[in-house]
Amino acid sequence: MKLVSILDENLVVCGLVGDTREELYGHLLDHVQKYGRVKGDRRQLLLDIIEREDALQMPYEGIALPHIRTDATADLTIAIGIPKQPITFKGNDIGPCSIVIMSLIGPSTSDLYLKALAAFSRFLIKAENREKITAAATPADVLKVLEQNQVMLKNEITAEDIMKHDCFAVGEDDQVSDALDAFSRLNEVQLPVVDNAGKIIGVVDAAEIIKRHVPSYIFLMDNLKFLTTFEPFDKIFKEEQKQCVKSFMRPPKRLIPPELPLIQITIALLKGEADLLYVAGKDGKLLGVIGMQQLVHKVLRG
Repeated sequence: MKLVSILDENLVVCGLVGDTREELYGHLLDHVQKYGRVKGDRRQLLLDIIEREDALQMPYEGIALPHIRTDATADLTIAIGIPKQPITFKGNDIGPCSIVIMSLIGPSTSDLYLKALAAFSRFLIKAENREKITAAATPADVLKVLEQNQVMLKNEITAEDIMKHDCFAVGEDDQVSDALDAFSRLNEVQLPVVDNAGKIIGVVDAAEIIKRHVPSYIFLMDNLKFLTTFEPFDKIFKEEQKQCVKSFMRPPKRLIPPELPLIQITIALLKGEADLLYVAGKDGKLLGVIGMQQLVHKVLRG
């Protein structure tokens, strides 16, 4: 099914006016109410959308995705706005936004919303496609861009729709210090390891690095109360720039293809098959990563 089949030209606004998100969102809601797509109080809807956005603290960059699940509509209502000038909506945004996609999600339309969001994401992740949308002169032109580029709603949500794309990786010949720096900088405890062609060849864990610097006999002892001064970290400090990642990496527990359905991803994570599932193409190149954080962020609070 084509994405444009669930969109309404009346709910696309080119040259959206406003200097703040309240003004921009308010003008979009005006269009939504003008064409009878929702019931309820417009002011309350605006407050609810902003309250939810602030609670989620999802940083925007290029595209704003305000949304709310509401009984004010039985359907999925999507309004698209192209601001006159790119605007930074929130203090934690990475960059200004030039496209606003507002979704009002009816009680029985969460699945359709996720599919629509995935379709928008697949298309708009490319800068040239965002430029096509922002260059459109009329609402009809916006929908024409989506039509001509055959932006489709897939039958099911898959790995490529929810994975984290900007997945930082290290090389097998990188120093352990590089991996430790990345763990700290990215607030991660595991990283994929790739070769020069970008193919994933392993993973490296912070726990494994620390564990390797603890004498094996320690793990055989039942009573550790007498250990008060032993510090494995001194060894790490001394050796981290002399050791390579390949000495600590292990094979990934599971690689998944980008077309793996959401339900299979969910069960794999719940069964503990891996804390993180790495998405790889047929050529073995790393495409992204999925963990519980992505399920919450992209599905439960997408």
